[in-house]
Amino acid sequence: MKATSPSPSRRRDDESITETILRAVADAEGSNPVSLKPPLYDVLDPDALEALYDGDQGPCSIEFTYCGYDVHVDGVGDVAVTDAST
Repeated sequence: MKATSPSPSRRRDDESITETILRAVADAEGSNPVSLKPPLYDVLDPDALEALYDGDQGPCSIEFTYCGYDVHVDGVGDVAVTDAST
């Protein structure tokens, strides 16, 4: 059974939203972000993701599945990860 992040991973001031997502999924997986397969860019467009969270569009939230986890990114960039098989 896969782990679930106990609380949302907060976006750090010095990291992109993509880095926050990779960190949250790697934490749930118990691995290093670099070792996640497939690469995140095979699942979604990181440039489009960054534009959503660094632009002037206002708050938004997205959900997608990555590495067997449901990933929810809220309007401020906090990331919640849950096991997609449950």
